[in-house]
Formats: sequence, structure tokens, C-alpha cells
Amino acid sequence: PYKELDIVNTNNDHIDINYDKIGSNPQINYGITISGVPNFFMMLGPTTGLGHNSVLYMIECQANYIINTLSKMIRYNVASVDLKPEVGDAYWQWVQRRVKPMVWHGNCKSWYQNSSGEVLSIWPGTCIEYYLRTINPKLSEYNCTPRSGY
Repeated sequence: PYKELDIVNTNNDHIDINYDKIGSNPQINYGITISGVPNFFMMLGPTTGLGHNSVLYMIECQANYIINTLSKMIRYNVASVDLKPEVGDAYWQWVQRRVKPMVWHGNCKSWYQNSSGEVLSIWPGTCIEYYLRTINPKLSEYNCTPRSGY
């Protein structure tokens, strides 16, 4: 869904969010933010697809996450947020551990997997779990740049 966007990170690298081209450990958080791309929020990003419920639920959770993050940025005078790489690493490892015993991780190649065979399209938990993890974004998971003049 993001192939028409030219997304450039802080190192001037162009980010391809095409699922089959994302390599191992894309340093994402809840499929909403990417390390190295400050103030970039996406919806229906990697690891947010569902095989058991309506994706509209995920969109609502993601919209709330984005709004709540922006509200905290305003409240605490933060100009930009950039996901800490270690947070993205931990999230990716958690997703891979959770998805390993599931049907999407089988020994067959499918669209659920990237070119390395890692599952990156499916959320490996319940919808309630996604809600609980995204309802209260933590600015401590981001490198925050303060707004000048405050």
C-alpha cells in the first residue's frame, strides 16, 4: 500500500515497505512506526494483518495510537519522534517468537512471509492484546527531539 510513497529515512535511504522486499528485522513497532523515519506513522503496516477478525479494528487501534502519540508530543513539547532501534528489534523478535508455532509459519512459502521466510504480515496475538499494547504509546520507546523555544 505504500509503494507510491517515496519514504526516505534519516540516512537518506529510500525505504521500501513492499512486504516481499522487507528483509529481516525491519525495526518497526506495532506496524505503525519505523526506526530511522521520524514522525512517520502508517496504518496497516507490517505485522498488522488479521486472519481471525476485521482489519477495521486494527485501523481504529492504529488511529488511536497515532492520535495519542501526537497528543503526547504536543503536551511534552516534542518536535519529532523516532523509534529506538532496540525497541524495533525487541518487537520483531517478539513477533517471530509468537508466530513460530502458528499455521502461517509452516514449512511452505506463502504471501505471509518475506523473502527470508519470516512472517511479517500477520499480527500474532489477539485483537484485545493489540488494543492494550497500542492504547497508551510510550514516548520512552522513541528518540524525542524537543521543540525549540520551550
